[in-house]
Parts: sequence; C-alpha cells; structure tokens
Amino acid sequence: MGAQSAVRLRTVVPAGSAWIFRKMVREADERTPPGSVVRVLDRDGLFVAQAFWNPRSELALRVLSRDEAPIDDEWFRRTVARAVALRKDVLRLDGVTNAWRAVFSEADGIPGLIVDRFANVLSCQVSTLGAYRAFPVLIDELKKRLGATVVHVSADPKIAKLEGFPVPQSAGDAARVVIREHGLDFEVDCAGGHKTGFFLDQRDSRLRVRELARGRRALDLCSYTGGFALNAAKGDAASVTAVDLDEKAVAQARYNADLNKLGAKIKFVHADVFEHLRSLKGALPELVIVDPAKQAMQKDDVQRALGYYHDLNALVFEHCAKDALVLSCSCTGMVSEHAFLDALSQAAISARRSVTFLEVRGAPADHPVPSNFPQARYLKAVLVRVE
Repeated sequence: MGAQSAVRLRTVVPAGSAWIFRKMVREADERTPPGSVVRVLDRDGLFVAQAFWNPRSELALRVLSRDEAPIDDEWFRRTVARAVALRKDVLRLDGVTNAWRAVFSEADGIPGLIVDRFANVLSCQVSTLGAYRAFPVLIDELKKRLGATVVHVSADPKIAKLEGFPVPQSAGDAARVVIREHGLDFEVDCAGGHKTGFFLDQRDSRLRVRELARGRRALDLCSYTGGFALNAAKGDAASVTAVDLDEKAVAQARYNADLNKLGAKIKFVHADVFEHLRSLKGALPELVIVDPAKQAMQKDDVQRALGYYHDLNALVFEHCAKDALVLSCSCTGMVSEHAFLDALSQAAISARRSVTFLEVRGAPADHPVPSNFPQARYLKAVLVRVE
C-alpha cells in the first residue's frame, strides 16, 4: 500500500498535526481511491506527511508518518510490532493482566484502529476506511505476536457508512472469554458488550478503589459488568452496592462476582442511578464510584453533557457520608479536564458540600497520549473528598 498520489493543501500545516480537515485541501487527484495512503504537500509543494486519504470525511487526511519512507505492508507490520513491544517489553503488562490495549489508533500510528487484547481474543474497532483496507495485514501481525485465535471486529454503522466500508461481521459467542486483571477474573463478551467488551482504560483506577475500600460502605454507579464493585469487595469494603440500568450488564456483573466467590459481598441493583440516589436511606455510602457512559459525540452536545455531569455529581455529593471519597469519571473526550473539574466544583456548590480534589487520574499507559494528539487523553477520573 504505497503512497501513489499527492494531496496539496491550501496552507502550511502546523508541525505535528495528526488530523487535516477536508476544508484545508486545495487539490487532489479524483482518481485516488478513498482509503489510500497519499503524500501530503503544503501550498508551496513541500512534503508534510503521508496519510490515509478519504474525501468523504471531514477529517480527510489522517497522518501516518512524517517521513517519506514507503508505507507498505512491511511498514504496517513494523508499526504493529512497535505497539505490541511497548505493552509487552516496556510496560510488562502480562505480569498483571492478560487484557490490555494493543493498538490505540493515532497514538500508535494507525488512525482508525483500536485493538484490545483479551487473552486469546482480539476485539477490534475500525473507524477509518484506510484502517479497514489495511486490516488483513495488521491483524495477521497482531495474531502472530499475541497468539490470538479469535478476532472480533466491530464498527459504528454511521461511521462505516460515512467512511465507505461495510460493517464487519461479529465473531459471536467465540468472542466471549475470561480474562484476569490484578488477581480477579472477568468474563468479557466482546460481541455483546459495550465498546470492545470491557473498559480497559479503568484498570489502574479499579485497583485504586480496591486500595481505598477497606471498611467503607461502597456504591458503584453505572457499574457495567462489575469492575469497580468487585475490586471494592476484594478490598474488604464493609458493604458494596452496584447499580446499572442495563439488565444484561447487571447479570454479567453477578456472574463475575460469583466467578470470584464475591457474590455474597455485593448487592446488585437494576435501576436508574438518579432514582437510586434519591431513594437512599439510613447509612450513606463512604466510597462512591461514578462512571457513566460517554455523554457527547459532537461539539453541540458538550453543554448538555456538562449539565448531566453536574446533576449526577451534585446528587452524589448530597447523598454521601461526611468525608466520603468519590471517584467521578468522564470518558467524554470533548469535555476537557478543566471543564469537568469545573462541573464537579459547581456540583459541590449545588449540593452545599465542600469538596477537595485529591487525584486527577487518566487511562493507563497502554493508552498512550502523543504530544501532537491530546485527543487521546479522553478519560478523566477525579478522586475527591466530600466534607
């Protein structure tokens, strides 16, 4: 897949930019197939980068490389090898888990591809036509390096339609697997779960909750398949309640608890978290985890998302014990860390509680953040003390 065509821009692109929008393109050969690798030239004809090209997308150019070495099958294989080596040889993640992010899109030099390794299963999300076209080579190299026997591939139907590739076929029941993380087992349904099946980005924060849980009444809101709840129970919390509106997720969380012989220590509740908080009576929780789903897909949704975070956290602050610890999370990339912290501050005012920020956490190192792609730092996990 060599760079055969050139795309010329209207301007000079800031050094290091990972995305180039369609409106910046001045000239491109109409015969260049979407999804191809192209040479990007600035307005003066000087080389800028090599990139995936798709004129159907607002993000018409997704940068692959800043040098002119050929981008072919071997280039993609080397890029995969480098991504895997970071996790295995540098971070040594196999020592704590057999589940980690193997490829993180632009952060690993392959825009539009996310691959999570779950034991012998690779759960993949494709979001660019370029990654879709290169996928056979990429996944072949990943299977070789990780010993995977099952590959599950998914794509957002709207993105697939916009980019111009068919929605991949699910691997079905073959993509169900048991993983191990920090001494706990979790069954992951890559085909039927959310995103790739399990939220690997909260691995470090789950362990942090375990460290904080001893003797505390714990409440896990938006608990999904029980990651935080099981860690609170493993950390000898006085009690653990896990709440989620997704009935399938609650059932999976129960299964995971039983898998670890923790079922008797956790109360599972199928309910709306707002309604559950308003119904709390008696002894209030002393450790609360708030980890809702992504709240904004585009800029127009940001204010609504901030309103949601304000309302939910205000209710949490109002209904937790004095000196309670709250881990409040946002995986909404369009909501900045500053905006999220401000929403928590305003929520404290609304709840008439004093809140102290103790830690601002993010995703672990298998979700790297390049200096030229801050969008990779989407997760905010803020630990606060409520007075």
